[in-house]
Amino acid sequence: MVACFTALERIADASKLAPYCLTIRGGEFLRRIPHEFGLVVNPGHEVGFDVPPIGLRKIISEFA
Repeated sequence: MVACFTALERIADASKLAPYCLTIRGGEFLRRIPHEFGLVVNPGHEVGFDVPPIGLRKIISEFA
């Protein structure tokens, strides 16, 4: 799973686990995730969710 955050303020809790961050447009970020990986949006926050690898591929193909 690859983690992403919807706002820079949400990264603070994860900064010790991942000391570096990258700001990138969502579509480009999604296309760069390897096919075997899923996505965790806002890990550790109430407004978060997981997308398994197959679901992520479907999202990318439907919104392309």
